[in-house]
Amino acid sequence: MAQEVAAVWSLADTLGLGAVAPALLKAAHHTSLLLHPLPMVARVQSVEPVAQALVTAERELAISRHLTARDMPVVPPLKAAVAGPHVIDGCVISLWPFIEHSKLRRQSDMVLAAHGLRSIHNALRDFSGTLPSYDAILDRCWTVLETLPVTAFPMEEDKNFLQERYLALREQATAMDVPSAVLHGDAHKGNVLISNQGPVLWADFESACTGPLEFELVTLPRYARRCFGKHDQRLIDIFTDLKSVCVAVWCLADGGRSAEIRDAAGYHLGRLKHSASNRIGR
Repeated sequence: MAQEVAAVWSLADTLGLGAVAPALLKAAHHTSLLLHPLPMVARVQSVEPVAQALVTAERELAISRHLTARDMPVVPPLKAAVAGPHVIDGCVISLWPFIEHSKLRRQSDMVLAAHGLRSIHNALRDFSGTLPSYDAILDRCWTVLETLPVTAFPMEEDKNFLQERYLALREQATAMDVPSAVLHGDAHKGNVLISNQGPVLWADFESACTGPLEFELVTLPRYARRCFGKHDQRLIDIFTDLKSVCVAVWCLADGGRSAEIRDAAGYHLGRLKHSASNRIGR
């Protein structure tokens, strides 16, 4: 974190932004810092290799520009010269406007967000950039899982448990022939903002990909899924567990970043064990 804050200070100086006091907004797979007193947020990635993080940041900005040009409900990017992405001391940094907002609290807000997400899916169909397949995201999860030392897991047997669940769920998903769509990739309520001007805005397109619609729907409440028409409940059940495997793996790999990340790893590992025990009981 200290390295990331130092990199943001260096970037602010390079861009002539003046003295800023970075304040932590979120510490997840990337770090989000508010550049007080500016209405600007720095999204910093220092966990992944620079080349890989740079490609992801460039794609996220391109997607946001594409969607903003089509008047979609998204957080718009800053001008390219400021937005970046920038590489400073092993950190990949993109700059975004800070939007005064509140979080989703009512079902009606989430339904509005779901309708907005459906419009975003449609608007991304003619995105000219290359989007990874959801398979590539799952493959990356497996690579991280394979390389994590046993000491990263709460118990020794947890690594084998996650490997077995991943392989079984991946086989089940592959066996189901379903059409592919363009997806946000991480469409949960934490990535939705209600701005003070009223619009419900989607953010964080770093996981955008192509894949089955059900892969997107698992992170939405059941009532919000109705906005997307017919879907396969069996595939949603598979992807619900598969995403829990991935979240557990990412969080175990990044557990040193915050207690919140460690708690998330424990939650998803626990729900997978509960799901597995229910399956055996049946």
